[in-house]
Amino acid sequence: MKVIVELAELSVDVRQKIAESCTSPKTLSKLAEDKEWRVRLVVANNVNTSTEDLSKLAKDKEWRVRLAVAKNANTSAEDLSKLAEDKVCSVRLAVAEHANIFAEDLLKLGKDENDNVKKAVVQRLTHLLTKVIV
Repeated sequence: MKVIVELAELSVDVRQKIAESCTSPKTLSKLAEDKEWRVRLVVANNVNTSTEDLSKLAKDKEWRVRLAVAKNANTSAEDLSKLAEDKVCSVRLAVAEHANIFAEDLLKLGKDENDNVKKAVVQRLTHLLTKVIV
């Protein structure tokens, strides 16, 4: 017997739990379009979320979702480049700390108005230089 359940019919908490433990790109893609930002946030945090869905979520209206995308290890350098210009400081800070950031975006963030973003840039550059020297 096959049981079909519509995701939208489940509670927000259940959809969040599914998004958290899910490894299916197809299911995560469906949840990335959820009307509830808390579900999209969990999808953005999931390491199994496709780069295509992370790219869509990078444009989310909710800053917490964009922050999660900026912290996801699978986020592309292209999406990080867009997020480097985000109006929310926490998002820019996460971009400055990300391993996939383009060098030119890191240099732009070095001129950020926020001191914490600038400090993160210095730490990232120091880390990169240490790798080169060693």
